[in-house]
Amino acid sequence: MTATVKAISQGYISHRNELLNDIYAAIDIEYRVNENKSSNLKPYTIFAVSIVDSLGNLGVRHESDFAAYPDPEKDLVIWAMSEILKYRLTIGWYSKGVRIQKEDGTFSGKDSDLKIIDCICIYYNIPSIIGFDKRGVPYVRGYDYELCSLDPSYANRNKFDWYYHIDLYQVYKKPVIKTIIYQNKYKDLNLDSVAKAISNEGKFENLDGLQIQNLSKQKQIEYVAQDSKLVMKLSKHNNYEILDLMNAISIITNVPFDRVCHTGISTWWNNIISVSLNNGECRLPNAKIEKQKYAGGEVIAPIVGDYKSQPVYVLDVKSLYPTMMINNNISFETVNCECCKNNPDAKISKEIMDLINKDLPKDHKRKEPYWICKDTNYKGIIPRLLIRYREERFRQQELENQSMQLALKNLINGVYGLFGSKFFEFSDYRVAELTTAFGRQTLGYMQHIAKEVYGFKIIYGDTDSIFVTGIKKENDVNKFLAECSIVLEDIEIEVSKVYSRMIVIKKKHYIGISEDSSKDPDIKGLEGIKSDRPLWINQLQYEFVNDLKFGRDPTQNLKKAYENMEKGIVAPESLEIKTTLKKDPESYPQNRHQRIVGNQLNAKEGDVIKYYKSDTKGKAHSDPIFLSRNKYLQMLKSTFEDQLKVLGYDFMQDVVGVKSLADI
Repeated sequence: MTATVKAISQGYISHRNELLNDIYAAIDIEYRVNENKSSNLKPYTIFAVSIVDSLGNLGVRHESDFAAYPDPEKDLVIWAMSEILKYRLTIGWYSKGVRIQKEDGTFSGKDSDLKIIDCICIYYNIPSIIGFDKRGVPYVRGYDYELCSLDPSYANRNKFDWYYHIDLYQVYKKPVIKTIIYQNKYKDLNLDSVAKAISNEGKFENLDGLQIQNLSKQKQIEYVAQDSKLVMKLSKHNNYEILDLMNAISIITNVPFDRVCHTGISTWWNNIISVSLNNGECRLPNAKIEKQKYAGGEVIAPIVGDYKSQPVYVLDVKSLYPTMMINNNISFETVNCECCKNNPDAKISKEIMDLINKDLPKDHKRKEPYWICKDTNYKGIIPRLLIRYREERFRQQELENQSMQLALKNLINGVYGLFGSKFFEFSDYRVAELTTAFGRQTLGYMQHIAKEVYGFKIIYGDTDSIFVTGIKKENDVNKFLAECSIVLEDIEIEVSKVYSRMIVIKKKHYIGISEDSSKDPDIKGLEGIKSDRPLWINQLQYEFVNDLKFGRDPTQNLKKAYENMEKGIVAPESLEIKTTLKKDPESYPQNRHQRIVGNQLNAKEGDVIKYYKSDTKGKAHSDPIFLSRNKYLQMLKSTFEDQLKVLGYDFMQDVVGVKSLADI
C-alpha cells in the first residue's frame, strides 16, 4: 500500500509547513541592465537590496552605502548573501527565472534575482551561495561543501545544512490560485498588479523598475523595501491561505513543499501514479501512443437574447469528468487493456464511438472501437484514487479544513486534462476523448429530459451545464433533478445558479444576474473585462453590468464616457494598456506594438510594458501625449456594440447620438 493510500485511510492531518513556522525572509534586488560593450562580461549592475523577515525586521542597503570600498557593488552583494544565509527559507517574486540563448542565437526568458546575484559573484570572482539544478534553474544552496572544507570561515556563514527558496510568482501563477482562490482579481503577474488586487497596496509611488533607476537614493531605498514587504504580505495573505494550500497538496502527493510551489498538477499526478506503480498498486501503463486530435466538451449553440421575464436555471453535473472516469473505469491502464482485447462486453458502444468521431476530420476518425477493462478483480488506478480523494474531500469539508479540501478538489478536477497533454508522463489521448465523449452523452441525456419531458427552453449549454428557462411549475426543476438521478445513474445534477436576468450575447459570452442580490453578477467571456483592455474599459464594463442589475439605463454611463473621451478629459493613467513581453522586442515583427514600445522602454522578454493606443507606427506609444482618442472610441464601440444590440439599443444612436434616417 502506498504512503498516499495509507494517509487517506487514516485521514489527512493538515498543518502549516515547518518552514513557515520558523522565521523566514522576503528578498528583492534592484538592478540596471548594462547595454555597453562589456555587457557580455557584466550584464547587470545591482544598486539596491532589501530583505524583510516574517517578524517585520527590515534590512536595506544601497551601493552608495559601500562607497568606501573599491567595488561597492561587490560588497553590497556579499552583504545580501550573508543576510540570506540567516534564514532557512527565503522567498522572492520572479526570483528563479533564467534567460537562455537558443540555437538560432536569440534569447528566451528573463534573468531573475538569484541568477543576477550569481552573475555579479562570477564577475567579481567571489564565492556564490546560488546553485543551479540540471535545468539551469537557480536556488539558494549556501556556500558549497568543497569551499567550506578549504575555508572554515565560509562553513560558519552557512547557518543551516540545507536552504530553501520559494518564488512566489510561480505560486500566484497557478490556475488554482489565480482563478479559483482569487477569481481572476489580478490581470497579470506583475508584482504591482497582484499586490494591488490582493492586498490593495502597490509599488512605491506606482513606479516601476525602469523609472526608479533615475531617481534619488532615498527613493530607490523606499522602492526596493516596499517590493520586499509586498512579497512578504502576499505570502501571509489571509492567514497563509495559498502556502497552506501548497502544503496540503504536498501532503497528499508526497511531492516536497518547495517543489509543489514551483511545479504544476502534471508533476503532482506523475508522482502519485509513479508511487502507485512502484508499490504494485497499479498495472503498468499501455505502450505510449502518438497524440491525436480529439473533441472537447459539448457546447450547445446559444439563443441570443435578454432573458428577464422568467428565471434562468443553471443545471450542472457535479464533477462531470471525474464522475465519467469513475463510472466507466477510464484509466491509462484500462483503456485497450490486453486482458479484455477479445471480450465483446468490454467494447465501447457505437453511440460513444460516434460521439468521439463526430467532429473529427475524415482521415482522423477512429476506425476500430475502443474497449475498457472488465476484469471484476481490477479497477483502474485513476477511478480508485478519484473515489478516495472524493470521500476524503467530504470528510475535510466536514472538518472545515479549507486548504485540504481545496487541494483535493484541484487534484480531482485537474486529472482528466492531463491525459490529452503530450508533456504528461502517462498521457493517452484515448483516456481524454473517452472521458469527454461520455460527458457529451450525459449532457445530451440532460437536454432530452429537460426539453422533451419537461418542456424547458434550453438557451445555452457548455460542457457540464445547461441553461434553461420557461419553467412552467415551480416543482418541475426538482422533478427534473429526481428523474436525472434515476436515468443517469451515479451522476449528481444540481441547480448551481439561478439568474433573475441573463443576457446571452454569443458562445461563451454572457452576463448573469443572480436572484440573490448580495451576489456579484457573472460576467463570462466579455472583452470589457479582459486584461488587454485599459482600466477605463474595465470600469465601464462593470458599471454597465451593475446598471443592468439595478434596473438603470446602461447607455447613460457610456454616453458620458464617449463625450469625455471626445473632449480629451479622461485621465491618461486609466487608458494605459499593460502586456508582458513573451520575447525580446527585436524578435517581434517590425510594426508590432511589442517591438516598438518595448524598444522605447528599453524592455526585455518578461518585462511588463505600458502603452497607449496611438496613430503612430505600430498603433501604440509609451508616451500618453501620442494617444489617439479615436482609437479609444473605436475600442468603446467594439466592446459594447453587441451587448447593447441584445438589449435593444443601437450604439451609434443611443451612445454617440447619431440620428437614423427615420428620425430625420
